[in-house]
Amino acid sequence: MVTYILKIITFLIVMSLLYSCTKEKTYNEPVIEIYSPNLEQEYLLPNSININCNIEHNKPIEYVRLSVDNKNMISISQQLFLSPSSNYLTIDTNLTIKILSNEAMQPPYFVHIVVGDLIEDNHYYREIVLHNGQKSLKGYFLITNQGVNMLNIRYYNSLFQTEYNFEAVGNYNASGISTNSSSLFVSSSTPDRTIAYNSVDGNISWTKNPQLPYPRFNNIAVDNNRVYISTEIGRIIGLDNRDGTQVFSTPVLPDSVPNNICLTKDYLVSDFTVRNSNSKFWTVFYKQTGYKYRVVDTNFETVDLYANINENRVIAFCNTNSNGRIITYDITNNNIEETIIIDNISIDNSCKIDNNNYLFSSNNFLFHADIYNKTSIKIASADDNIIDLKFNYINNQIILVYSSKVEILSYPQLTIVKTINSNYLMEEIELLYGYNK
Repeated sequence: MVTYILKIITFLIVMSLLYSCTKEKTYNEPVIEIYSPNLEQEYLLPNSININCNIEHNKPIEYVRLSVDNKNMISISQQLFLSPSSNYLTIDTNLTIKILSNEAMQPPYFVHIVVGDLIEDNHYYREIVLHNGQKSLKGYFLITNQGVNMLNIRYYNSLFQTEYNFEAVGNYNASGISTNSSSLFVSSSTPDRTIAYNSVDGNISWTKNPQLPYPRFNNIAVDNNRVYISTEIGRIIGLDNRDGTQVFSTPVLPDSVPNNICLTKDYLVSDFTVRNSNSKFWTVFYKQTGYKYRVVDTNFETVDLYANINENRVIAFCNTNSNGRIITYDITNNNIEETIIIDNISIDNSCKIDNNNYLFSSNNFLFHADIYNKTSIKIASADDNIIDLKFNYINNQIILVYSSKVEILSYPQLTIVKTINSNYLMEEIELLYGYNK
């Protein structure tokens, strides 16, 4: 009897398995027809990708998500979410993609469409080809002191023609420029604030007010999507350079003030001064989180900090008493690798040509520094003190700023290309780059 019952149970189990294997699956995936973009369609960035498709499903569609992703499935565009009211949806929209950073530039690239129903998410991909456009110099922002508590900001195009100028209330502290958002950032005191100006017309895009009890903004650094500002309160903040939303902050270091900022592959580095003793040190923060990583004691005044974005090394232009120093600092190993000492010369300003070559000025003298060979030589002298200098790496030109004029020189020939005179006292010049489609 027991054997008979076991046979019955075995028969029922086998029949159940056979039935489940032969039963027709009732769940169907959505049907999607993509009209745009075409397969492997090429785009030159920055650009907008038109997505035109129809989606039909036999289940309720909970949501649709659109994005453009690189090979690691990291979105390089904004993500667009749609909530259809039926099982059928026609999409005709655009996703904007800016110039890709080295980290994001990882082909192949895909238009990624996700259709979510109440059971699962369904993924569809359409491969496209993306290239960064050719970079070019678009123009110059010349910031001058127009009078008591008043700045004048004038924009020249690449042909040195004035396109517009405007006044800004305040005393100049620092400035920076963004290619991605095509914006000029200016920090001032009295009033203490940072303003982002749209480079197309000079109109204000956003304003950032400081934090008490030490409201001053000190310096500015810009990367692909953020503008970083050092503040007298003792921290560095990072803002979305398009709308000014704060997305990053280092902890407040008590009784100390950050000044210069540079960004390496993994870290943010700034030189700090102790508020009451004038002691100086460098602080290294994690670039993604803002958490403090390391403090390095120093005995010198830091003029400028530079970094190769793909490495964790810093080139620092500094002064000790009357001697200039150019220091290579390895963050990972906490090691000062090389030092170039410039006897009896104090560094006033500097600029970067490439990862190995730099320019710096002292009074009215211009010098070239070779980091690899640990050398520095004087290459030019001027009639007036140099108060700022920049390097136009697109056209190989040096921009020298004096108290009442700007000289643009070819490099390495050092012949004058253009002179711009001003009736106001010079503060700073910023170079605006852009991409040609």
